Order: sequence, then structure tokens, then C-alpha cells
Amino acid sequence: MSERSEKHNVAMLAKTSQPYQLIFSQGALLTPTLNKHIIQWRDKDGKPFPPEDLIPQRVGIIWGYGLYYGDLSCVGISWAQHTLQKDPEIFNSLPSSEKFCTLAVSCLLKSGDDRFIIAKRSARVSVYKNLWHVSAAGWVDLDTALITQGAVEQVYTELKEEVNLDPEHISRLNQLGICIHLVKGSNFMEICFLAETPLASQAVLEFAQDAKDKWEGKYHSFDAAELEKMIVGDEVFNPAGAATIMMALDIPFA
Repeated sequence: MSERSEKHNVAMLAKTSQPYQLIFSQGALLTPTLNKHIIQWRDKDGKPFPPEDLIPQRVGIIWGYGLYYGDLSCVGISWAQHTLQKDPEIFNSLPSSEKFCTLAVSCLLKSGDDRFIIAKRSARVSVYKNLWHVSAAGWVDLDTALITQGAVEQVYTELKEEVNLDPEHISRLNQLGICIHLVKGSNFMEICFLAETPLASQAVLEFAQDAKDKWEGKYHSFDAAELEKMIVGDEVFNPAGAATIMMALDIPFA
């Protein structure tokens, strides 16, 4: 594993600007082995998964699909499937047909004054607490993906929820590639994007103060040199956040 891949626990699967098509050839993922664990699972109060957690609402990528420069073979997955597959012991017990990565998007925002907007994640978030991340990120919603067969709409949704920017604030949105988390128990695969806005960085930071999900982190702006210094230095990022920045700034993963 290369130096920066190991530091940020991420690997680049492909660097490509060709928009991914999300292909759903089999609908929801069938997981009879995993289902046994889902049925047996109980929370700290002895309660099973609620019915809504058993409904496929997110997108998964079939494990070991192969090359990542063309269409992505996708399936619908539930919160329960995602949650229990993260358990390394359960994951290792599953047949290959039941293994998947949960698909998400990660987007770095560049302002009109050539600065980059990134967030320092809150201690209140469920994963990757207190780490640096990019401007917007989130799961790919199944219903939207089935309609659009792509991930771009999800990026606009995350930019609105996390930075409070509407699509008309974005002058350009480029896909950078796709990466995979290497953290044990974090089976995420993320499509990385770079968005550009004509707004100055200070204006973006002011917009972000009124964002729906502002509690998830505090936003800052840095120029390219400062951001590269953070990536290659001692700062630690969310895996996909680091990968997105390295692709956007052409920083080697090695």
C-alpha cells in the first residue's frame, strides 16, 4: 500500500471523468445468510431492527465487480444489511454473492477566489469523528438512483444539505474518479467530484451557517498549497475526503 493510501486508509480504484452509470440488473440484493443475523439482531434495549430499516433505500456495489471505468453494477440495500455487514466476523462468514460496498458520493467545492471549502467533522457524527472532510458527502439514495441512473443528483442534494448551495450556485461539476475505504468495518465505495462556484469563499462559509446539516462539522477555506500541505502532513482526513482532494489537486497517492 502506498504511503498516503495507508495514512488516510483509502485506495483509488479509478481516476475518470466519464460519468458513472448505475445499472440495477437484479433489484434488491438477496442475502439469505446475512438475513439470519438480521433476524437475530437486537439493540441495547432488546429491540430488533424496525421495519423501515429492512427496506432497501440505499445503493450497494456488488463486491469484486472488477474494473471501475465503466458502468457500476448496483443493487438496493437496506440499513440493516449495511449495518451488520460492517461486522468483520459476519462479513467473513458471508458468501461472495452477499458481499457488497455501500455507495456514497464525496464532493470538494472550489470557490470563485480559488479557495477550497472543507469541513472539520463534529464529535457528534456517528463515524470519522473530528476528522477533516470535503465540502459535501453522503449515501446514494436508491429511489433517486433508479430514476437518474447516476450519482450527480445526489451531489447536488448533499451540497444543499451541508453547504446550503443550490444547483444554480454551481458553475461546474466534474467527476474525478472512485475510491474505496480501507478502514476495517467501513465498506464504503465513493464516487468523487469537484464542484466550482463563482461565489467567494467567505460567501460560501456564510451560506453554510444556515445549512440543514451544519451540525455535522465546521467549514473552513484553504488555498491549494495549504490543502496539499494538510494532506501530505500530519492532518488526518476521512478516507474519501482525502482521495477526493488528492484527485482534484493531482497529489500522488504514493
